[in-house]
Amino acid sequence: MKSAVLLAKPALDRAGFWISAACAIHCAVLPFALTILAVTGMSWVAAPGMEWTILGASLVIGSSRLIFSYLKEHRRLDSLALFLLGAACAIAGRAFGWTPWIEAGGMIVGGVLIASAHWRNQQLCRCHPDH
Repeated sequence: MKSAVLLAKPALDRAGFWISAACAIHCAVLPFALTILAVTGMSWVAAPGMEWTILGASLVIGSSRLIFSYLKEHRRLDSLALFLLGAACAIAGRAFGWTPWIEAGGMIVGGVLIASAHWRNQQLCRCHPDH
């Protein structure tokens, strides 16, 4: 029961929004900042493990919050559909990006769509009579 209360909190939507937005910004800036990161010793920011971690956190928070909201709160598919489309774009960009620009494009679009899903979910939950 306690996990259901945790999943129902709008804080998860805010966290999911900011992690997804950070993912999109990271992927948008990274191709331009690689040299600076290497010189400053911060090349770990561009490491594949870091990118998979950010993407994984975004997907775990998004799937837990948005599926719960769909099933228990508003029964509307718009936020869940945005999330699934964003997740597909981000995963495809990361897994099948043949060039850094294709990878960044998929990740940027995916991050923006996932952040939009959390924003939409917050709007739906505010309109729900029980919130």
